[in-house]
Amino acid sequence: PGMVIARILASDIDADVNSQLVFDIQPTNAMATQYNRFEIDTITGRVSIRNLGSRPLCFNSTSTQIYSYNVIVSDRGNTPLSSMTTLDITVSVGNAYIPRFVRETFIGRLEEGAPIGSIAVGSLQATDDDRCNEGFIFGKRGN
Repeated sequence: PGMVIARILASDIDADVNSQLVFDIQPTNAMATQYNRFEIDTITGRVSIRNLGSRPLCFNSTSTQIYSYNVIVSDRGNTPLSSMTTLDITVSVGNAYIPRFVRETFIGRLEEGAPIGSIAVGSLQATDDDRCNEGFIFGKRGN
């Protein structure tokens, strides 16, 4: 999983398997359904940002986004009982910085007559200070 952003807590006063809990989230709005950016650990209830390959997913937006989910917790009894609440995750993102080159001036040198593609003249580097600086606000609706 990616970066943990919340943990859902629940308890069950039963004993044995009847007290063992399993968590699930189900998207309830278009943003959550379409982009599927969050996941829950079914045992611990930790909500995290999905990884994209070896790194966390970036949100790449200049506007606030709201992801809404139903959170369901069930026990492992023969006839499982469950409870549900809602979780709204508001992602407040910004695009405050413009991309910029690391160096303002680049000078490359190439010998006359060098075969095309045989020499690397140099490389340019650019940065953007906005990279993945999302802020998260959590809300709960219902009981």
